[in-house]
Amino acid sequence: MPVIQQSVRCGSIVLTLFASIAMVGLIGVAATRVMQGPVKTMTQVTKRTIAENNMMSAGRLVLIMSAQNGGDCDHDGMIEPLEWVDPNSQPAPAHGGLLPTTIGASLEDPWGNSYGYCAW
Repeated sequence: MPVIQQSVRCGSIVLTLFASIAMVGLIGVAATRVMQGPVKTMTQVTKRTIAENNMMSAGRLVLIMSAQNGGDCDHDGMIEPLEWVDPNSQPAPAHGGLLPTTIGASLEDPWGNSYGYCAW
């Protein structure tokens, strides 16, 4: 009678499952790290673009409001800009202040800082 040899299997299905879960986790972590750089850069560029657009629109609104309010308070033929708001303890340009709250534009940049305003 011929002898049939049985193959001996080493390891278990549990070890294989844990190894596959670990590999999926490593791939996920690697993908997250790779994507983190471009996403962070896109966020910074977007915030910078928003800030630039807000500053341009605030400048235009200040000019429009200056002209609408008569603008020439000392009758020299020149339109004077709106007066800036006292910054108190907030950072502001030298010899300047913050945007007037009455202009209707965004007063803070995307990072939460108030826009400076120097009416010279």
